[in-house]
Amino acid sequence: MAIRLKVALTVCVALALCGCVAGGTRVRGTQAEKVAAETEVPSGPFTPASYVARPTLGIGSKYADVLSPDTYVIWFSDEVAELKAELDETKGATSEDSQELLRIAKNLNGKYLILECHIVSAFPDSSIAYDVTSFRHADVFLLDDAGTKFEPLQMIIGSLQRSNKDALKQFSRVNLVVFPKYDLLTGESLIDSRIRDVSLVISAQKTTYFFSWSNLSPAPQQPIAVEPVETVGAMGLVDFEPALRWLDENFK
Repeated sequence: MAIRLKVALTVCVALALCGCVAGGTRVRGTQAEKVAAETEVPSGPFTPASYVARPTLGIGSKYADVLSPDTYVIWFSDEVAELKAELDETKGATSEDSQELLRIAKNLNGKYLILECHIVSAFPDSSIAYDVTSFRHADVFLLDDAGTKFEPLQMIIGSLQRSNKDALKQFSRVNLVVFPKYDLLTGESLIDSRIRDVSLVISAQKTTYFFSWSNLSPAPQQPIAVEPVETVGAMGLVDFEPALRWLDENFK
């Protein structure tokens, strides 16, 4: 199932992200700031304890079943990309093709966080189910443990898949949501090991879902949780080839 390019570019993301500082107002040029800068521990990458996040319903949500339990989001890391490349080759892709796509994926991962969103809905009102899978009328953003909100730089909406679940119509899509790891104007690191927990928030129809990851970086001796290959590798790099090549061309 190849993902179809349907681009929704967020306007003025650079301005929205510029100067985001967790934990309060920064006073520049003070002696306290200079001391803090000298003693600050260098940040590293945010390493999720598990690559796959399942939906958690937000408090006060109007509906409990806008998204199906089959919905999940994958943190598209280098390790996930490597697994997908290996699976592509077992499915018939040439080593040259899979390695080229792997190179592109890793290059993008150096600057951007890509979230692979498997969105499924069998909500009784089929118009709502259809809309939510395409993020139509939805607020989609990243939220860290300090309350800092990050708007997506790009969303690529996958092609619609239809099926039946009992007496209901079920709709599903695989969407890519892209966030910058660095401030687009200042170059300041945004998504790194200083963050303890981070969530993708999807809010639609007065209902909010959280897909959350905890940072493994402070305790690297702990193993990353193993996810079923059929979950992480449900779609290979070949399935995302048009999207990956488009991102590589437009987000240098």
